[in-house]
Amino acid sequence: MLSRTLVAMLALVSILTAIVAGCGDDDDDRASFGGDDDDDSGVPVDDDDDTGDDDDDDDSTDDDDSGYELMLYRDTPIFKKKHDQAEAFCADLEFDGYDDWRLPTISELRSIIRGCPAAETGGSCGVTDDCAESDCWTMDDCEACKMFPNEGPGSEGGYCDLYSWFPFGEVWSSTEVEDDSEIRSFWQVEFNDAGIHPMAESYDRNTWCVRWGEVTDDDTDDGTWTDENTDLTWEVEPSGEETGWEEAQDHCESLSEGWRLPTISELRSLITICEATMTGGSCLITDECTDSESCNPPECWQGCDGYGGQALGCYWPADLRGSCEQFWSATETTPVTTQAWTIHFRDATILRDSKEVLNPIRVRCVRDAK
Repeated sequence: MLSRTLVAMLALVSILTAIVAGCGDDDDDRASFGGDDDDDSGVPVDDDDDTGDDDDDDDSTDDDDSGYELMLYRDTPIFKKKHDQAEAFCADLEFDGYDDWRLPTISELRSIIRGCPAAETGGSCGVTDDCAESDCWTMDDCEACKMFPNEGPGSEGGYCDLYSWFPFGEVWSSTEVEDDSEIRSFWQVEFNDAGIHPMAESYDRNTWCVRWGEVTDDDTDDGTWTDENTDLTWEVEPSGEETGWEEAQDHCESLSEGWRLPTISELRSLITICEATMTGGSCLITDECTDSESCNPPECWQGCDGYGGQALGCYWPADLRGSCEQFWSATETTPVTTQAWTIHFRDATILRDSKEVLNPIRVRCVRDAK
C-alpha cells in the first residue's frame, strides 16, 4: 500500500500538472459521484442517460419511464489502471450495498458528456455501442472540442455535469474497438476536451464503474442528505466558508430550522472505510471522551491513506460534496478549552485545532432529521 506521503505527493502532482480537468458542475444538485443522489462514493446518478445496456441480464433499460437510472462509482484517480485491471476492479467492487458494478459502455460514458454537442449522446461522433469499428471514428466529430480544452460547463472546465473536486481525464469504457489490429484497444472518453478515441489496453486510465439501479426518492434536491443510521440531516454542500470555531457555530445557528455545528461524535459518524476513526473505532475521541491526552491515541491522528476514501478520495458518504478537507466540530478539547476537535476527511484523521478566527477551517452544518 502506498504511504500517505506518497499518495499526497501523487495527488499534488496530478493537480499541478493540469493534464486533465475536473468534470464536475458546482451548480448540479444531483451528482456527487460515487455518490450523488443514490451515490455513496461516491455514486452519482445520471437522470438524462437513455442508453441502457441491452447486453446485461440485469434490470438495465433504455426506457426513461422504466424506474431505473445509471449509478456511477469513480475510483480515486491517482490509482489509474490498465483495462483488464479496471474490469476486475469493477467486477470485484462491493459498494453502497451492491456487487453488480461493471465498466460503462462507450454509449453510457457519452451520456455523461456535457457542453460538446458532437460528443454527447446523439451527436455527430459515430462511435457508440452499436458502432464500435474504427471506421466509426472521425476526428472532426469525435474530437470536435479538442481545440477548447478545459472550457466545458463543469467545474475546472470539464465536459460533464457530475460533481467533482479532483482532476479527472481519460476514462475506460468496456466497448472494444473492432478492427484488424493485433493490439487490443478500447474506446475511452477524455473529459477535459470531450474527446472520444481508442486506447490500447495496456495504458493506465481512470476507472469508473456503473450499474443500473431503481430510481429512489431522496432529499438531496433541497441540498440536504439524511443519514438513516443516525437520523441526522446534513448539508450536501457546505454553506459556510472557512472560518474560526465561534464563527462556524454562529453560521450554522443563523440558518435557523435547528441547524447547528456537529459534535465530534456526529461528525465522526460520517467517516467511512477507515476503521480506526469510524464510529466505534480504536480512536477514543467522542462527545464523552474529549481529553487531548487520554482519549487521543495515535490511531486518531494517523488515520488512513490520504485520498483513499471511496467518495472521490474523501472518507465520507458519496452523497456529500465539497472539498475534501478539515471540518470543525462543536466539541472542545479538555482540559484545555482553547482548542476544538476537527476531522480531516482527506485522510480520516481526528485532530485538535485552535479555535481562533486566524485558524480558518471548513464547516458543514447538521440538524436532527424531521
